[in-house]
Amino acid sequence: MARVNRSRYAVLGMLSLGPASGYEVRRRLEQRVAPYWHESYGQIYPLLGRLVEEGLVEVTGEDGRGRRFALTASGHAELVAWLEAPPTPVRGRNELLLKAFLGAETSGEVLAGHIRDFRASLVDELAAYRVNQATIAERNDERRVFSELTVTYGIAEAEALIAWCDHALDRLAAGTHP
Repeated sequence: MARVNRSRYAVLGMLSLGPASGYEVRRRLEQRVAPYWHESYGQIYPLLGRLVEEGLVEVTGEDGRGRRFALTASGHAELVAWLEAPPTPVRGRNELLLKAFLGAETSGEVLAGHIRDFRASLVDELAAYRVNQATIAERNDERRVFSELTVTYGIAEAEALIAWCDHALDRLAAGTHP
């Protein structure tokens, strides 16, 4: 079965918010969906070219930031069809968990250091979600409920992972043997 390029839908989705340059598409991704979706500049610009070739995006002009792109009716239809299809679960790689699994090959303190670093990044992520949550609460538009759904998911996930880190650190402090 062919792999689905979900990056195209991320870009189409950002263009559904309005016309944008490639730089602006990247900024929208960073500002609105970064905790759960990432695309690099190296992915965005070639993808925009392919989407133009496919007739899903059109070039609407050029400004100081480069060419501006807009979603075509065909692009919007493809985005909606993807949105209406059931999501495919994506099982990722979690290097921290792999290292935890293999933790007996090094000291518990090494793993604890990794977990403390991960926890610190989660605390920062949680703070960013809370700021985003406050910003969303001030908005009054048709996209608000959807933004709220993603930010509350992010908050719940970060809180759960912080709780796991605390549990893991307590367990490692207590010793590695049962």
